[in-house]
Amino acid sequence: MIQSSSTPGTVSELDGKLCVAFCGPLMGEGRPAAGGYRAGNRRLIAGLRGKAVNVLEFAYPTPAPTRSRPYKGIAYVIGLLRVGLRLIIHRREWDLIHITPLCRGFVFIEILLFAIVLLMNRPIVFHVRTGIFVSEYWRRGIIYRRFIDFLIRRSTCIAIQGRLYEEFVMQRQAKKVLYLPNFVPATLVVPADDTIGAEQTTGDIQLAYVGRIAVEKGIETILEAHRALCDRGIPAQLTIIGDGPASYIKALQDRHDARDVRWLGAVPNVDITTAICGMHFFLFPTKHYGEGHSNSLTEAMSEGLVPICSDHGFNRDVVGRTGSVLPIEADGKDYANSVARVWQSGRWPSLSAAARTRVFQNYSSEVVLGRLIAQYSSLVGARCEQ
Repeated sequence: MIQSSSTPGTVSELDGKLCVAFCGPLMGEGRPAAGGYRAGNRRLIAGLRGKAVNVLEFAYPTPAPTRSRPYKGIAYVIGLLRVGLRLIIHRREWDLIHITPLCRGFVFIEILLFAIVLLMNRPIVFHVRTGIFVSEYWRRGIIYRRFIDFLIRRSTCIAIQGRLYEEFVMQRQAKKVLYLPNFVPATLVVPADDTIGAEQTTGDIQLAYVGRIAVEKGIETILEAHRALCDRGIPAQLTIIGDGPASYIKALQDRHDARDVRWLGAVPNVDITTAICGMHFFLFPTKHYGEGHSNSLTEAMSEGLVPICSDHGFNRDVVGRTGSVLPIEADGKDYANSVARVWQSGRWPSLSAAARTRVFQNYSSEVVLGRLIAQYSSLVGARCEQ
C-alpha cells in the first residue's frame, strides 16, 4: 500500500543529521529550469533544505542539445560514471540516495550508476516523476522491461508522482511505495473560505493558463474556448502566462486578435500565484506525451482557480472533485460549455474553496515533505538496526 502518513520527520527528530544524496536532472541553483522535471527536482531539494535535511547534489550531465546523438550518448555515459565516482568518494557523507531517473533510452546508462550505488549498500529511493513510465515500459522491448524490473526490485522505496502507478509497482515488488506528488510551498496555500469566492463572482469570467506555449499543451483549445464564451455573450477575459517560439505566439496573436486576451510571457515562478490571484478558472487541455503532475495546475488550485483540464497524465488524480476533467479529444466548445455550466449554476464559490482545501490537505509542502522526511528517517533507522 502507498505510505500516506502525514506525520513529519521533524527537525528535532532528525537533529539536522540526515543527509540525502540527490541524484537526477538538475539546473544550477538560481538558474531558470529547462522543463518541469528539473524544476520539480530543484523545488524538492529547496524544500528539504528548508526542513533542515542536508542534501548533496549529484546532477546528471547536460550535454548541449545541438550535439549529435552519439556525442550525447557518450557524454551521458562518462557523466554518469563521474557521478558514480563522486558518490563513492563522498560515501561517508550521505545516509541514503534519492534518484530521479530519466529512464527511456537513458536506462541502459542509468543501470551502471545504479549498480555502483548497490555496491555501497545504502537505502535507495527510486523516484518516478514522468507520466509515461508505464506506457514506455510496455512500448519498449523485453530488455528494457527487465532493466526497469531490476531497478524496482532492488530499490528500498519507490516514490511515485501519480497514484495510478501503485498497482504497477506493487506487482513487481512488495516493498514500500510512497506517494510523492509535486507540491506548493505552504506559505502560498491560502485557507479555503467560501466568502472570498462569493465576492469574486461579479464581473467578467477570468480564465488563466500557465505553462509552455505549444500545440501539445492545448493553447489553441484554450483560445477557442475563450472565443466560444464571448460568442455566446458570456463576458470572459483570458490571461496567458508562459513562453514559446516567438513565431508561433505571433501567429496565435494574429489569429485571435482579442482585447480580452492578455499575453504576459514568461513570469518568474515566485510571481505566478500573484499574477493569477483573483481569477476563476484554470484551463489545461494538455495532450503532451509525458505529462505527469503539473506544478501550474496545483498552484492555480491553491489560489482557488477551478480546474478544467484534460483526462491526461495525473490530472484526474490531482483535480479530484474540485473541477472538470474532460476527454482528451475535447475541443474549445467543450471547455467553454464546462466553464459556463459551473459559472451559471452558482457552484463556482464552493468548487473554488474545494480546490484550495484539496491542495492544503494533499499538495502543500508541509504534507508532502513531511511524508517524505518521515520515510527517509524510517529507511535510515531500519538500516542502522540491521
